[in-house]
Amino acid sequence: MRPYYALAVLPFLTGCGSGSALKAVSTPATRMRVETVAVTESDWPSIYEATGTVRAKTTATVSSKLMGYAREVRAQIGDHVREGQPLVLLDARDLETSMVRAEAGREEVKSVIPEAESAIALARSQLDLAQVTFHRLQDLLNKRSITNQEYDEASARLKAAQAALDMACARRTQLDARMAQMEQEVRAAGIQRGYSKIKAPFRDRQDDFCARRRRRERGW
Repeated sequence: MRPYYALAVLPFLTGCGSGSALKAVSTPATRMRVETVAVTESDWPSIYEATGTVRAKTTATVSSKLMGYAREVRAQIGDHVREGQPLVLLDARDLETSMVRAEAGREEVKSVIPEAESAIALARSQLDLAQVTFHRLQDLLNKRSITNQEYDEASARLKAAQAALDMACARRTQLDARMAQMEQEVRAAGIQRGYSKIKAPFRDRQDDFCARRRRRERGW
């Protein structure tokens, strides 16, 4: 078909008077060397080995908020873990001591509260008696049945009873404040003690999570 194509285009190029175009058309095409391969049958391997990196879908960096010695390691690389499961236990003897001290202080304050309540009840009863006595002597003074000295003594006893009640109530208020402080110290000590347990942040999902430890000579 190539000779017929050349003859068909040649009159058009001649009519246009373009010698260069005619020369380009008449230039032979460049030959390409092609190699062929015979088709043969071969076995395809059922296993293909390749190098890659396996990455977990969910990852987390497990570390401690406290510096301390690792007393016990409860998980190894590749172990299945549950959320909240302890992985590493740190030496928490100092934290345990702080916790015991805070609890002892709280119990000491708690043991004093009944005594303070009894003191308030006693002071209130003495105040009631002093008020009744004062009003009775006031009526007698108006009738001139008692001396001014007796009336003044009743008035002084009334003021003393009121002061005793105020002091007992103030003591109870101080105990309440002390109790709140000790409760806060107990909670803080409990939180610090909880930091000695390094726990799994989430449960493993089809080997997504592997416990990886990095132990140091003096702690984590």
